[in-house]
Amino acid sequence: MSLGTQVYTRYKEATNRVVRETLQSGQTIAVASSASTPKTAGTGKTVIGGKMEPGLYVGKQYTVSDSGRELRRGIRLYIYPNGEYRVNDGDDKALKYNTGTINYDPKSGKLVIDRSFYMTNVRTSPDKDFCIFGVRKDGTRTIYAENYRGYGTITTTLVYAGAVTRPSPTAEKVAKINAEAEAKRYKFVTAPGKGVQAGQIAAIIHEYDVELYSAGANGMGSRVTDVAYLLLKDGTVHKSLPVPPDTLDVTASRQKEPKTWGRWRCVGSGYQIALAGGAYRKLDAKPVTPARPGERLIGSVRDRVLVRGPRR
Repeated sequence: MSLGTQVYTRYKEATNRVVRETLQSGQTIAVASSASTPKTAGTGKTVIGGKMEPGLYVGKQYTVSDSGRELRRGIRLYIYPNGEYRVNDGDDKALKYNTGTINYDPKSGKLVIDRSFYMTNVRTSPDKDFCIFGVRKDGTRTIYAENYRGYGTITTTLVYAGAVTRPSPTAEKVAKINAEAEAKRYKFVTAPGKGVQAGQIAAIIHEYDVELYSAGANGMGSRVTDVAYLLLKDGTVHKSLPVPPDTLDVTASRQKEPKTWGRWRCVGSGYQIALAGGAYRKLDAKPVTPARPGERLIGSVRDRVLVRGPRR
C-alpha cells in the first residue's frame, strides 16, 4: 500500500477541516477571493505529488492525542520559485530559524521543509512522520504533514493562498547588503578629473595620534586619531579624504556636509583649522608628499610603515 493511500483519509479530513475553519473564521477571506483563490481547475481526481506551485500556503498546526485536538499555532509557509522557503506564524511573524531551501520529490509528493516545524519525512517511520503535497479533486493545492511525538501527533494542513509578494530570503539579504553599501557610499563625487584640480591644492596633511587611557580593571585603552585634511589654496579645508581629490564635488559637499568644511592657516611651521565656523585649533599633522607619476611602493606596508623594500 502506497504512502498516499495510507494517509489520504487523514489528509482529506484535515484539508476539509482547515478550509472550512479558514472560511468560517473570516480571517483569510481575501485569500479565498477570486483574486487569489487557493484552487486550480479540478482534475476530477486527487493527486499526491506532481508539480508544486510556489506561493503562500496557510493553515494550522495541531497536537492530536487521546485527550483531543489542541491548536498549536497558525502557519504561513512561503515557497519561492528559487526553492527557498519562509515559515511565519498565523500573524505573519517570523518563527525562529524560519528560512531555508525545500526538498521536494514530485513523484512521491514528499516535501521536506524542516524538522523544527514538524514538516519532514522520516525514512524509519514513513506512516507516522511525513509531509506531502497534493491536489484535491476540486483543485485545492494542499500540504499535509504528521509528526509523531509520543504524547501525540502534530498535524499540519496548509492550503494554497496565492502568489508570494515578499522577496525571497536571499533576495532580501542582497537588497539589505546593497542598501547598506549605498548608505555608506560617499555620494558627493564627480567623474575622475572633474573635481579638485592639482593647482587648487595647497597641501594634504595627515593627523595621527594614539592616546592611552586607564580602563580600570580592564587595563589600558586607546583612542586613535587618524584623519586626513585637504587644504585648498582659497583658504578652505575639508576634513577627511573619502575619495581622491580629483573626484570630490566641492560644491555639493559644501552644501550637503557643511560641518566637514572650514578654514585653515599656517602658524609657524604648523597648521591650524577652524571647522564649521568654530575656533582655530592646532593640528599635530604632517604634510603628505605626493608620489611622482608612475611611482609605486615595492614591499609590504604594515601599520602605515614600509617594512620591506625601497620606494622607487
